[in-house]
Amino acid sequence: MLDTKRVTQFEEYVIQSMDEQCAPGLTVAIAKGNKVIYTKAFGYRSKEREITATTETIFGIASITKTITGIAVAQLVEQGLLSFSDPVIKYLPDFRLPGGGGEDVTIHHFLTHTSSMPPLPALGISIRGNTVPDKLVPDKKEITEPAKEQKEEPPVNTYSELIDYIASHECDLLGKTGEYFSYSNDAYALLGAIVMKVSGLTYSEYVRENIFKPLKMTRSFLNFEEMREHNDVTDLYWKNEDDEMQVSTHWQVAPPYLACGWVKTCATDLIRVFQMLANGGEYKGVRLLKHESVKKNIAMNHNVSLYDSYGHGLRVKPNYHGVTLVEHGGALKGVSSNGGFVPEKGLSAVVLCNLSAVPVAKVWLAAINLGLGLPIDTPKVVYETSEWAQVDRDRFTGPYKSGEGAEFDIVIEEGELWIKYKKDHCVIKRLNDITGLFVLKGQEMEIRFNLDDTGKSWGVGIGVRIIPRA
Repeated sequence: MLDTKRVTQFEEYVIQSMDEQCAPGLTVAIAKGNKVIYTKAFGYRSKEREITATTETIFGIASITKTITGIAVAQLVEQGLLSFSDPVIKYLPDFRLPGGGGEDVTIHHFLTHTSSMPPLPALGISIRGNTVPDKLVPDKKEITEPAKEQKEEPPVNTYSELIDYIASHECDLLGKTGEYFSYSNDAYALLGAIVMKVSGLTYSEYVRENIFKPLKMTRSFLNFEEMREHNDVTDLYWKNEDDEMQVSTHWQVAPPYLACGWVKTCATDLIRVFQMLANGGEYKGVRLLKHESVKKNIAMNHNVSLYDSYGHGLRVKPNYHGVTLVEHGGALKGVSSNGGFVPEKGLSAVVLCNLSAVPVAKVWLAAINLGLGLPIDTPKVVYETSEWAQVDRDRFTGPYKSGEGAEFDIVIEEGELWIKYKKDHCVIKRLNDITGLFVLKGQEMEIRFNLDDTGKSWGVGIGVRIIPRA
């Protein structure tokens, strides 16, 4: 049982976090072993219609879908139908990296975001080509509306078109295969194609039959038509360029990207995925994975930050007050999500929110802290910063831009190193010779400078992506 006083502190923390972000609705579930020990819905699934959220309200989970894809691939490995070391071209013979090559890219590289592909525009193109635009007030740009200066875009509506787009896209690779970690929605999208090729089922069918059904996840979907047959589905909220709240019922659609971010579910369903993983692959007598496969999925393969690494569809931080934090987050229009577990304690938690760009990872950590008996606001990391030497700062300055739309400048002003986005300007403090820290909208963000042979930065790692110098 959770202590009543600490539960009250947690709920006050959640409400304060929602108020700070103006988040309409949020749901939480916490479990210990096979038992759910806490569930609660906060706020609204439709604020305009004054319909409150419930713990069965269906939200998007965006990139937590990658955890589910990691499970699917691990199941197929257990069945002997593929191997993590298999080259991607064994199953997708037309796959090529931008500029050619890619024969050495394996399924493991896709799972660990180490294929060498930089962030590409393909996902945005697929969303724009398949999502119903929302009607906004005049002169306000909708998230699915292409920029006026944008040239005609090739379609990215199928796996084949995505493979063609990657092969023909003009960009520099980040390095050798396996050398750098940089988050790739495109890689996970193609893992869905591999699941289909190997299993003989569509990705949606495979996940439904081999993950949702065994876990009795009856309110979990990849098919929009199936989801629309159910009630208690959230509206979608996001803020426009002027920080004005927008609402929609038009979910983003990108057909070849199901495996990277398109599961819709509720907190009481999703918690079962992480209960299963926390229990070493078993949920209430039903085994989905061998314990060794779970260990493989949470193995620390490549550093994401100074303090955590990435496995197969899961992010791993060791040494958190004597335990390991395993988690994944997600973000799309009207989606902010985080879920994960503590393997040593059999503790799991999920947080789902219907507003974009909400730092729900903090709420998830607060839920884990509640379960661990730690102070609710215990941070994941306590950073110690210092000042940059002039010679270090000069190596980093310049413009940076990614294919997914991230764009900023690193500059020196008033004796400080700054990162300047279109609207947000943040001071970067030093953590070590090539890593800094800045605070954006209340979130601490590491920034890692990748240096060329001359000692100058050719790209920076922010969050989970490497953004190349423009």
